[in-house]
Amino acid sequence: MIEQLLAENEGKTIEFKETTRSLSGIVKTVVAFANSAGGTIIIGVKDKTKDLVGLSEVLSEEERLANAITDSIFPLLTPDLEVQSIRGKELLIIHVSHSIGPYYLKSEGPELGVYVRFGSTNRLVDAEMLDSLRLLAKKVSYDELPHPQGRLDSEVMKNVFEWVGKRSTAQTLENLGIETSRSGKKYPNT
Repeated sequence: MIEQLLAENEGKTIEFKETTRSLSGIVKTVVAFANSAGGTIIIGVKDKTKDLVGLSEVLSEEERLANAITDSIFPLLTPDLEVQSIRGKELLIIHVSHSIGPYYLKSEGPELGVYVRFGSTNRLVDAEMLDSLRLLAKKVSYDELPHPQGRLDSEVMKNVFEWVGKRSTAQTLENLGIETSRSGKKYPNT
């Protein structure tokens, strides 16, 4: 499997690093992968040429990286870290699954420390994307949000339901995600 990854170019789900010197960059990529589609970081590979250089103290580097991820990311994220020997070189491989977050860098905070993967780059999310990630965490889509200024036309709803041979009830409207109850009041969803 690693040979297949080494044949790929850096992109949305793969990143190559020569060393762990730039721990902050690696941790940022872990956050971006977790908030996006997941991905794999292979350390011990030149990112431009993909020459294998390996790591000399791979086990201590793995521990250092595990500590940096644990100490730097919130909420707690536990990617798979593994050491593999390929062509006589020791590589450190980080497999990050997409997870419901949003995950962020503690040092930058929950508003400014959230990154996603865009192509082969890590991008800071804007306010709109951050809202989307938060809704995803709550398992709520934008369409399910209540619209406090909106009103449902009960006559139109009655006609639509009659057209399909059904009766419009408050429970049916809520079950279908057309209307939401908040603080004892009914609101149409956006």
